[in-house]
Amino acid sequence: MKKIAIATIAAITALAPVTATSALAAPGYQRIDNHRGDYRGRPDARQQRQNGYWAGGRFYRGEPTRAQRSARDFRYDYRQWRRGERLNTWERGHYSRVADYRAYRLQAPPRGYEWRRTNTGDFVLAAVATGLIMSVILAAGN
Repeated sequence: MKKIAIATIAAITALAPVTATSALAAPGYQRIDNHRGDYRGRPDARQQRQNGYWAGGRFYRGEPTRAQRSARDFRYDYRQWRRGERLNTWERGHYSRVADYRAYRLQAPPRGYEWRRTNTGDFVLAAVATGLIMSVILAAGN
């Protein structure tokens, strides 16, 4: 009887670190490889809200080049859209045009403007020809 109890306690003790580590490996969390192989409570970079990046001490929107990604101070970041800024050609090509604006309870765009939905869920009313932003509706949450 004692041998069974000791074997059961030994099995539970041996499996405890495995179950604790796998519980922390929830989706959206990245594994930090160190000598223990544990997880940190930081969301994965792909799931963080971002619409641009820093490189060379300056904020850019759009897709970074290989040289910018290899810069020492490169990092992804998020900045709120502002009225008067412009959507560049990359953003106008990659952000989806909102054709059914009523489904999102948006006002009808004036002539020469269109609604665009960004990769962060924000709605931007921008001029078709120049990309000049007239209005911004920021996504809730995220």
